[in-house]
Amino acid sequence: MSYIRPDDALTLSAILLAMAWIGFMADASRWGKAIPGVVCILVLGIALSNLHITPFTSPVSDFVSENIVAAAIPLLMIKADLISATELRRFSLITFGYAAVCLVEGTGLMLEKRWAEYFTVTLTSLALPLECYELYKQFTPLRIALLLVNIFVVAYLVWLLRREPTESAP
Repeated sequence: MSYIRPDDALTLSAILLAMAWIGFMADASRWGKAIPGVVCILVLGIALSNLHITPFTSPVSDFVSENIVAAAIPLLMIKADLISATELRRFSLITFGYAAVCLVEGTGLMLEKRWAEYFTVTLTSLALPLECYELYKQFTPLRIALLLVNIFVVAYLVWLLRREPTESAP
């Protein structure tokens, strides 16, 4: 049982605003370079929850976990100089594109469409040149094994496609 009730949205929102203020103040201070404000907010939120001051679940905490924490992780990466804002945008677009391709592929496979099977073989085959390039850059047993596994998977998928056409063939 926590000190603050889960349905007390006003108090929980005030705590969130205070945490955000602490985070901004941490970023503006000298020691903000060592400990970014995002880290302060995350640590403070975890501490308040683990000390049973704030509830583990509430509508406010659900909102925070679904929306704000998802935005805090990329901000933390930028703040830690692990990734620039431009690189983050580029990776976000690549990830979105890959997710869209996987959605199309998965939907086609779920609907048992023949084109989706060819699409899967094509996408799996597209990784082979990248794996060969990585193997060229650094020759390791693990990369050889991964390349061989991927070649085996492509060969197996092609064998499955050539066996017999499915009922949903065009």
